Amino acid sequence: MDTLLTITTNRQETSTTSVALDPQYSLCSRSTDKKDFTILFGDSEQVVSEVVTDIVSEIVGPYNVVNSVTTKTGDRLFELAESTQPKIVFIFLNNILFYTDKYQFNHRIEGVIQVIAEIRTKLGIPVIVYSGFEGYEPAVRAAGVEFYFKAPFGLEEFRAAIRATIDKYQL
Repeated sequence: MDTLLTITTNRQETSTTSVALDPQYSLCSRSTDKKDFTILFGDSEQVVSEVVTDIVSEIVGPYNVVNSVTTKTGDRLFELAESTQPKIVFIFLNNILFYTDKYQFNHRIEGVIQVIAEIRTKLGIPVIVYSGFEGYEPAVRAAGVEFYFKAPFGLEEFRAAIRATIDKYQL
């Protein structure tokens, strides 16, 4: 059974750690035997981040500790990707906001697409995007995402995309 620990550091960002508890291991050995598997969310909906964190935890198994970092601001998304070096970045296209004019764009979605392109080209981190908006898939795919999902979508298809990304990048 998994335990989910959520720490809210401020109104804009949340750090979540999901730790698989295995009765075979003692508390000490559990922390030294497991590898960190950090994921980053660009999303303002904590429940979505928690569900995806649980899915990733199931996929990467009992030998990894999944740490997730969440921001709802596009201004911080690249910075957090650079500093935390996540294995995968998940972005909910509809739920990203900008508070500065660092990215010059006419619409906030254009700004998110710019951030996706920077994460892919400068950091080489795979990005999976899900969206409730129509019409942005070609531009998002051109930015270099691994997978693009238009809501609503099936969880099995989403799980398969995460597995394929982990396999492709040998994460």
